[in-house]
Amino acid sequence: MKLRKALRPSAVAALAVSAVLLSGCSSTPATASSGTPGAISGQLQIAGPTSSKQPVQAEVDAFEKKYPDVKVTFTTADTSQYQQTTRTQLSSGTAPDVLYVWAGSGGVMSVDALAPKGVLADLSKEPWVATIPAAQSGLTQVEKKTYILPVIYGAIGALYNQGAFDKAGVALPTTWPELLSACDAFNAAGIVPMALGLQTPANGQFIDYSLVATLVYGAHPDFGTQMNDGKTTFPKSGWADAMKQYLELNDHKCFQPNPNGTASTDALTMVSTGAAAMSVQVNSSLPQIQAAAPSEKFGLLALPATDNADDTRLPVALTGTFGISAKAKNPAAAKAFLQFMAENESIYASAVSTLPVDPSQVPTETTPALDTVKKFVDAKKTAPYPDQTWPNAEVQSAHLQAVQDLFSGAATVPQALDSMQAAFDKGKG
Repeated sequence: MKLRKALRPSAVAALAVSAVLLSGCSSTPATASSGTPGAISGQLQIAGPTSSKQPVQAEVDAFEKKYPDVKVTFTTADTSQYQQTTRTQLSSGTAPDVLYVWAGSGGVMSVDALAPKGVLADLSKEPWVATIPAAQSGLTQVEKKTYILPVIYGAIGALYNQGAFDKAGVALPTTWPELLSACDAFNAAGIVPMALGLQTPANGQFIDYSLVATLVYGAHPDFGTQMNDGKTTFPKSGWADAMKQYLELNDHKCFQPNPNGTASTDALTMVSTGAAAMSVQVNSSLPQIQAAAPSEKFGLLALPATDNADDTRLPVALTGTFGISAKAKNPAAAKAFLQFMAENESIYASAVSTLPVDPSQVPTETTPALDTVKKFVDAKKTAPYPDQTWPNAEVQSAHLQAVQDLFSGAATVPQALDSMQAAFDKGKG
């Protein structure tokens, strides 16, 4: 099964987001699967990572208006804590009714890691399954059974504070040299160029993912398949260049001192206050920054990696992905909630300034971040999240540890990539 999942990236590598959003998937309105609003009642527990707080809460507020007899309790935690706690709850049968489950195969809370354990409900018969784009449906399935609902296309890039750019007199960089020059200008203005929160392990992967989107997947969209076929490796690919450039940013003083001692939430706070100009994050973290400084203007920048702006690719993938515990205490309300989200993807998408999976629900109000995502999607200049097609969760764990080791001086780039390759090869066995 690990090998089967690793073979999926040929469709995912190009992502086909543009074709899907503009013409590909069905946008037929789904019908309620759980009866009339009055038939749904009781307590409903939902949990997700902190980055999902604002969009999910917006969905919850609207859901409770439609289903007034349902009382929703929604809890969040930072990604690492959420994953650890929820896996324990799933094993003990005490998990929330609805929970955030990552698409694909590369994480400890991915659908591939959880579904075979029997801890997720089979949702294959839900009406919204037909609206999942065929090109990415495999990322929601295990053995052709659907276990999660994808609501949006997430993106990874530099969340930026326009006020900080204006204060330092810096234009949004579109090439690697411009990015390094911007770091110099921000430092001269007393502003941290890029806040990096490596104390939260999951935060360490986003700059690499942004760089390999251009340095690896831009030239080799089938890189995942090449890896699985043994035609290339992490050490022999653009991953080596990406990690070297990651360290170059550090050497160029683009980050605050001691990133390993900074939490992801603190990095976001630095951007919201203008102490930092940027932080490379998932776009779902944007509402946290905006909520902290509602009068400020923020956006999403595709991180450049070469001397040519036309090379730049934006990492885009199915996110906003939710499943139901196999031992949910209120399965009827849980299914009703997922159905509601499927019919109201624009609520979630608007909150994080991105595109919904259903092209008929694109938000009407544009934002700088939404404009960035749409620009790259329309131009077909996107790349996948690498971990969604890795053969096991150990590769992601090795990557997160490698980034921390690189910044503490405990590993070199070749050693970091060798550790990732060893984990990848283990998944193929």
